[in-house]
Amino acid sequence: MRQKTPVGFTLIQVLVTAGVIAMLSVIMAAGIINQQRFAQRTERAVSSTFIAEAGINYYLWHLSHNANDYCDGKACETQGEFGYGPFTYDYKTPDGRVAGSYQVYVKPPQGSSATVTIRSVGQAKNSPIRTLQASIAVPSFAQYAILTNTEIWIGSNETVDGPLHSNIGIHFDGIGNDAITASQVSYRPSSQFGGNGQTQNGVWGNGGPNNLWRFPTPPVDFQSVTADLQKMKTDAQANGQYLPPTNPANPNSKLGYYLELRSDGRIDVYRLTREQCSSTNRTFIQTINAPANNILFAEDNIWIRNVPGQAYSGRLTIAAAYMPSSSSTDKSITIMGNILYSAKDGSSSIGLIGQKDVRVSRQAPSTLEIHAALLAQNGSVRYNKDTLGGSSCSQQVKTKLTLYGAIATNQYWTWTYVAGGGGGYTPIDGYATTVNSYDKQLRFSPPPSFPLTGTFSILNYRELLSSP
Repeated sequence: MRQKTPVGFTLIQVLVTAGVIAMLSVIMAAGIINQQRFAQRTERAVSSTFIAEAGINYYLWHLSHNANDYCDGKACETQGEFGYGPFTYDYKTPDGRVAGSYQVYVKPPQGSSATVTIRSVGQAKNSPIRTLQASIAVPSFAQYAILTNTEIWIGSNETVDGPLHSNIGIHFDGIGNDAITASQVSYRPSSQFGGNGQTQNGVWGNGGPNNLWRFPTPPVDFQSVTADLQKMKTDAQANGQYLPPTNPANPNSKLGYYLELRSDGRIDVYRLTREQCSSTNRTFIQTINAPANNILFAEDNIWIRNVPGQAYSGRLTIAAAYMPSSSSTDKSITIMGNILYSAKDGSSSIGLIGQKDVRVSRQAPSTLEIHAALLAQNGSVRYNKDTLGGSSCSQQVKTKLTLYGAIATNQYWTWTYVAGGGGGYTPIDGYATTVNSYDKQLRFSPPPSFPLTGTFSILNYRELLSSP
């Protein structure tokens, strides 16, 4: 027998159901409105971020055309906490509509760093501000552990610590831990670099890991160093230490200066009067103070070492060059003994730039340590097989050479000469054991006025929660 549902109870159910539906509708509507508001806020915030990014890009472009202008083409006033600025610009859409504005602050390199800091505050119309900051720098020739303008062969028993680049190609049988790059897509290696007449890729061989190999990549212009050397000469004469030719009447002279670096930053200067296979003759001239701008330029050949038992404290670049450059008068640097700096934290660095070669002397000790970025503009970074004047010397095998720094060489680089083949090679001249370690501080904090190559690169990039 069916029972009738009370009318009052049905009405209550209807009212409860309607109330629940109404409540859910209100909640859904509020959620939709909140989502729309959040989307609008996010869109406006993203727009402000894009505008701030435009400020970073603008000043990156500006510095690429004038690398030392930190004041947007204006007279530089006192730096504030965030550098020079603000430099304010409207941000316009492609159709010319003003969509917001950005303010740019620029902080020049501080201390020993070569890094420029750009801070950009962007704001779209009716939107919250967003602040971005980027650190940028132009890499130097010391951005590579090894840089060469010719082909190179890394053997199976060799390890390359840091980036390696050749403007031609690389036969790589060793082990690397950073980028291995070549400027050519392919080349035909010569027999002395392991070639067999076949065309090879820009980087090839049995080494690895080959996921670090890159080719082709842009070449590095060694001839651009000529302008750098001329500027270094001018800067050394103005506010550094300049050493004139020891024999002005004969710019082809193979003699020059003998320098000893002291732990107090000063430099003992001698005139070298004779070089033989096993000895040199020199006459003391003077002790000079550390250059105010950390540049020493000698318009002559240089022989150099630390004062025995001492390490140099500070940052210093030494160049040997006769201007204008000519193959018959180009000058070289010869390393006679240990060259050490006191700390490996970037506070100390040494750059040695030879217009022709940077050499290690036959007279250097059997165990030798060098802390420096070495650059041979037109010649080689190598162990001496003879004297600078060309006198032939007997072969001798030394124990160990350790380099902490970087090598940039126009022609070949070697610390060891070998004989043999087939099953192996035997050292017959130079250092039997060599260890080359890359000073990573040099990549963007090179020695003072060390030649640069390429354009500004962004080192790091981040959003800040606060703004000027």
